[in-house]
Amino acid sequence: MKQTVSIFAPDINVASKSSAIQLWLNRKNQFFSSVLEEGVSNRQVLLLGHASFVFSALICASFVSQVPAAHPINQGENSLIL
Repeated sequence: MKQTVSIFAPDINVASKSSAIQLWLNRKNQFFSSVLEEGVSNRQVLLLGHASFVFSALICASFVSQVPAAHPINQGENSLIL
C-alpha cells in the first residue's frame, strides 16, 4: 500500500487577486493627476469619491425629517390662525 503525503498550499488565486488590487490602488490615476497637476493614486481617488458621497448623503439626510413638522392648522384648538 502506497503512502501519500498532503502538503498545505495557500490558495494562489486569492493571493493574486489581492496583489492585483493592491497594484491597481497604488497606480497613478491619469485623469485626476492631469486635472490637479499632481500625482494622485487610485486609492486617493477612491477615498475622495467615498468622502464626497458620504458628505452628500449627510447633507441630503438633513433635509429629510423622520418626524413631520406640525402645521398650525393641524394642531387643533391651540392653533393660531391668521
